[in-house]
Amino acid sequence: MLLRGELKIALPAILSTTVLGGLLAILYIIADRNIFAPIVAHVLINLFIEPWLILAAITGKWDK
Repeated sequence: MLLRGELKIALPAILSTTVLGGLLAILYIIADRNIFAPIVAHVLINLFIEPWLILAAITGKWDK
């Protein structure tokens, strides 16, 4: 089951992923339908934000 029923963790993850997808789609349209800009933005997000999310998940420090 998804996150063992942890709705307080799952809901923000679903909402933030949806918002990010929408923003990357807008970036794609603004960049004259060039896929390069959203790819670069996604890579930067992966490099700078996701390591902290993984660290928080491993240590259990979600609320700090």
